[in-house]
Amino acid sequence: MIIILYHYQDQYDLHTISSIISRWAPQNPNNTQRYIKFVSNSMNINAIQRINVYVPSTLFNLLRSIILYENGEQPYGSTTFNNAFTLVKK
Repeated sequence: MIIILYHYQDQYDLHTISSIISRWAPQNPNNTQRYIKFVSNSMNINAIQRINVYVPSTLFNLLRSIILYENGEQPYGSTTFNNAFTLVKK
C-alpha cells in the first residue's frame, strides 16, 4: 500500500486526501465522498489540504485511516508500519 501511495503522489500528482481516495476508491462502486470525509476526519486534515506521503507521520496516519475504513478495525501497531516503511523506503 505504501508503494501505491508513493506512486499516486509521484506519477499522478495526487497530494490531497480527496484526490488520493478518489483514485483509491472511485465512485463506482464506492461512496467516495463518505470515504474522503472519514479519512479526513480521522486524520484531522481538510480533504483538500496538500499532504506529503513521504512524511512518515502523514503516511502512517493515512494508512491507519484507510485500513480502519476498509476493515472496520485497524489492528496494526507502530512496529508494523515502521517495518513496512523500512522495506520500501526510498
